[in-house]
Amino acid sequence: MAKIISVGKGLSKYNVVISKNATTQKNLLSELNINNKMIDSSCCGMAGSFGYDSKTYETSKKMAHLSLIPAINSSGENDFIVANGTSCRHQISDLSEKKGKHVSELLFKIFETVN
Repeated sequence: MAKIISVGKGLSKYNVVISKNATTQKNLLSELNINNKMIDSSCCGMAGSFGYDSKTYETSKKMAHLSLIPAINSSGENDFIVANGTSCRHQISDLSEKKGKHVSELLFKIFETVN
């Protein structure tokens, strides 16, 4: 399940999409008083090298296009997409025009804004 998180609280407004199984990141951002809500999403379909294998490539793309890639493609131009898994970040950049970032990149951007 991916999460879309609106980051506000006096900072520049961000919409943040967090890839599935992001309970730790969600809790961290909630602890920082960043409002958030969930959206439905499936697995990105990459699963390590699964998505690069010629035998499973089409299956991998279909999995990603079930809900994850449409959710990312419908996000705004300035939205920040968080995907901590390296494979997920590759799948997102390979199948959409956006780039997934590690949650630490979001936190750095927020702390830069505050300081």
